[in-house]
Amino acid sequence: MKKLLLSFSCVVAMFALSAPNADAFILDGISYELLEDGSGVYVSKCAQTGDITVPATVKNGAVTYKVVAVGKNAFQYSEATSVTLPSTVTELMDGAFNASDIISINLGTGIEKIGENAFGFSREIEQISELPACLKEIKGGSPFNGNFKLKEIKVSPDNKWFKSVDGVLYNKKGNKLISYPYGRSTEYVIPEGVDSISSDVFNTFQEMTKITFPSTLKVVGKSAFTYCTAMVNTNDLPEGLIYVGSNAFSNCRLLNVNIPSTMETISMTAFNNNWSMKAIHIPSGVKEIGQQSFNDARKCESIIIDEGV
Repeated sequence: MKKLLLSFSCVVAMFALSAPNADAFILDGISYELLEDGSGVYVSKCAQTGDITVPATVKNGAVTYKVVAVGKNAFQYSEATSVTLPSTVTELMDGAFNASDIISINLGTGIEKIGENAFGFSREIEQISELPACLKEIKGGSPFNGNFKLKEIKVSPDNKWFKSVDGVLYNKKGNKLISYPYGRSTEYVIPEGVDSISSDVFNTFQEMTKITFPSTLKVVGKSAFTYCTAMVNTNDLPEGLIYVGSNAFSNCRLLNVNIPSTMETISMTAFNNNWSMKAIHIPSGVKEIGQQSFNDARKCESIIIDEGV
């Protein structure tokens, strides 16, 4: 009886070793993992090079799964040339194509959600198919910051949440600038009616030389212009601006602006390392000044803080 039990346990162990892992597996150089809710699998890593087509379904053992997402940093540092996604993919997780060498991406027609920094600093991207009609959420700030060869961001005209204005991404209402393709131009006039600039829109766009702000602007998101080292502003920040996020104009070393009287919040390191600011005037309406907001203002000659700050 002992020999029989031993043999049975060995068989079970051998089966466990040979059975496919239902949670993670690799097919044709692409790694997949099962979503927690079991609704499908996502691409977790890609070791392929050249032109890649992600399948709509994959089979692991006897089970067929639908491919529904591209996982966090899945194509980071990828040497693929192009990627084509199936319509079954509904989500690009944070950093999905971050810092890759990909030149062309076809998103398919099913993307509903784009994670933070999904395409960030993929410097070789020249072409991305239009954002589909079903896209309704872009997490964080600009998903396209650092795409230095991308000249336009296209959006399906049927999309209810976003639109493209001359290749620049806005919300559908047109009052929020979401993403700017760095290959477009080194000068940009933000249209009147825009009241908000998202985080990271021009982050590390060192070639940017000139931005014209609209009179309607109220909010500048965090790191919106950080390391725009060549930017020289020709018009002051507009009256009506009330909030500047952390690092918003950090390391804009040629920038010399005045703080409007309507300003209420200057976040941490907002104007850090702005070597060209000659005068700093904090108006009475300011309620909050973050740490190191004006750190290393090397050419500053005067600082005026109004009563009431």
